[in-house]
Amino acid sequence: MWRQNQCARHYYWRKLFLQPDRTRWLENLEHRQVNTMLDHLNSHVAARRISHKVQFAEHCRIHGLATPANVAVWDQGGQLLTPAPADPHVDLFMKPMADFGSVGAMPIVRDRIDGRYRFGTTLLSWGDLLETIAAKHTRRTGYVMQRRLRNSPAAAVYGDDDVCNLRIVTGRPVHGEPVPIAAVIRLPSSFTTQGHDRHVLLATVDLATGRMGPGVFRDIKLPQFTHHPDTGYPITGRLLPRWTEMLALVLAAHRTCPWMPFVGWDVVDSDQGLLLLEANANWGGDSAQLPGAPALGQTPFTGIFLEWFEHFKS
Repeated sequence: MWRQNQCARHYYWRKLFLQPDRTRWLENLEHRQVNTMLDHLNSHVAARRISHKVQFAEHCRIHGLATPANVAVWDQGGQLLTPAPADPHVDLFMKPMADFGSVGAMPIVRDRIDGRYRFGTTLLSWGDLLETIAAKHTRRTGYVMQRRLRNSPAAAVYGDDDVCNLRIVTGRPVHGEPVPIAAVIRLPSSFTTQGHDRHVLLATVDLATGRMGPGVFRDIKLPQFTHHPDTGYPITGRLLPRWTEMLALVLAAHRTCPWMPFVGWDVVDSDQGLLLLEANANWGGDSAQLPGAPALGQTPFTGIFLEWFEHFKS
């Protein structure tokens, strides 16, 4: 537990209590173990070509993959890397180029009355907003600004404070076709106090059917939710709308980067259609193995990993 930097109750809840069949305990790979394994493979490939948000946007443009357009991009230090954008007069969303678990992501709401933008507790003009971001929010990493997305009507049954973000993990054998490994959807809720995934409502998605499992948090003090805690709409057992299309989209996307052993794709069913938000080289071993989902040791993950491991050794 010390080596994994996890509190005891979290470790036993994840590793033991929710895995009743003792013969399968070792099939549940810990989050940091998965990251270590992925780091090894990714060190041999051009993972940055898709994990870097600006390079990912260019990759999508080249291959005709639908993704949100960047309104503005800043490097670390505040230099604007895109032409100075005109005021778009819409709500916006910012996220770091190098983030983990959505830390640092933030919405920027445009005041409909006076046209200024609410940034934290301050209302700023468009020019002041750009200057504030460059001066105060780019010291540790660059930032990307995009138009804020809203859920499609089918996804908005769980609220519209944030988009319902589907993470589908795909793996590709060295000389084969990509296959799905795991899927989990992130849902908005009033329990979400900040962007980090520990405060976010998650539900597994069955790869064969697109059927959702119960909503859970990583905070073990919170129960499982068969219905959404705010809207009351069913979670458990619901067939995720457009699941087949979203699965086909990420498999097609993985074919455009065949050098990547594994990718965690973020897909949204938004008011602008189906979009790929991001491609993640490190995609979260814990969320991929939520209660009720197959452990990674029961999926093609281990076979594909070992195949690439041997490939890089030779």
